[in-house]
Amino acid sequence: MNIERMKAAFDPAGVCHAERLYEGVGHIQIVADFAWLYNDSSPVVADMVEFFDGLQTGAICGEEQS
Repeated sequence: MNIERMKAAFDPAGVCHAERLYEGVGHIQIVADFAWLYNDSSPVVADMVEFFDGLQTGAICGEEQS
């Protein structure tokens, strides 16, 4: 699986990342979700926004800043 190869490369390099699997959601649906970036019904976009917000505070990488 691609996610396993990416994780194997990211972890030793210390790259901050998070993995999510969406049952029944394929590549086409993920790309379509980006066409409606402000669509609140997209779990993919919502998770990405949460991830990027967490990067700003350091919460995602275990370096939370106050």
